[in-house]
Amino acid sequence: MTWMHAWTPLAHRVMVVAATSALMAPGFWQKKPWWCQPWSILLAGVGVLAGSWWLTGRWWIVTGLGCAVVAWWWLFLVLAPRFDQQEGAGLEEE
Repeated sequence: MTWMHAWTPLAHRVMVVAATSALMAPGFWQKKPWWCQPWSILLAGVGVLAGSWWLTGRWWIVTGLGCAVVAWWWLFLVLAPRFDQQEGAGLEEE
């Protein structure tokens, strides 16, 4: 089993949650520039992982970067839209 196969289920779950969050908060993504869109965040993370494997060929470097990339995805693709949606709901209630 390669490192890519080990990360596939986790990356798939993050992408599904990110897509769901993106659908829930369309106004959030409309306010963001192109480099902060879900597709560019996912593409950059995959590029970092592929590039680190291509440059180093060391699984432990890719694994460490993978943890950072998944945390980055979770923060910007899941938590940020949820926080924005909750803030918007809080403003509407007042």
